[in-house]
Amino acid sequence: MGFGNIIEDIDKFTSILKKIIFIFASFFLFIIFFSYKVIRVDGISLYYPYPDFFHSFSISFFLFIKSSTLPPTIILLNLNPFDMLYVDLYSALFLSVALSFPLILYIILSYLFPALYQKERRLILFVIGPSVFLFLLGSLFAFYIILPLLFRVVIILTKSFGVDPTMSVRSFLSFVLMILLTTGLSFELPVIITSLSYLKIVSPNTWLKNWRYAIVGSFFIALLISPGATGGLIESLIGIVLSTLYLIGALISKYLF
Repeated sequence: MGFGNIIEDIDKFTSILKKIIFIFASFFLFIIFFSYKVIRVDGISLYYPYPDFFHSFSISFFLFIKSSTLPPTIILLNLNPFDMLYVDLYSALFLSVALSFPLILYIILSYLFPALYQKERRLILFVIGPSVFLFLLGSLFAFYIILPLLFRVVIILTKSFGVDPTMSVRSFLSFVLMILLTTGLSFELPVIITSLSYLKIVSPNTWLKNWRYAIVGSFFIALLISPGATGGLIESLIGIVLSTLYLIGALISKYLF
């Protein structure tokens, strides 16, 4: 009986894994090989996908990041013949993960929910919305505040040495995606705090009693995730934001649990 249950669980896990791979691969192939065209019917614009590897969604995504974050005075260089291929793959992977995540999360939760206690189910349903919101908020904070500020400082610094600011195109995209990811994840701090208090692992009073250590830790995390090229400006900004998020999470835990 036990062995049969193990086989059944393995079959379920394999089935779920196949679904996840299929969903992710479908998004990835669509993003990297397709673009869109527009037709007008009775004054209404209609968009439809069509195959176009050289003007794909992944390339459009890269061009959007480039135009939105990189000042025109910084020149991107293609240092390796395959750099643009890597850029295309990185862009497609990032978009595929972002777009397929809701479906993959739904599949995983439908598999896990029967094995969870009611309290754990309520926690998952409670944190999904705030987690997505805070991750997007952190990514937008990095995209519209941290990155433009950082590149402006880079321009001033390089010109003070009499050097033209340049950057590898592959390094540029890798750096931008890393900043978006790490900043988005760091904004999950209130969710982590409230979840631990809800599960009775850490009491709400503990968070408030140790707020001084939390502030020090926030600035230490800021040093780790920031590029460290702005003389402490970005590090201080991120540290203040993380400290604020910590206090918000601690206060929410105190009044809710």
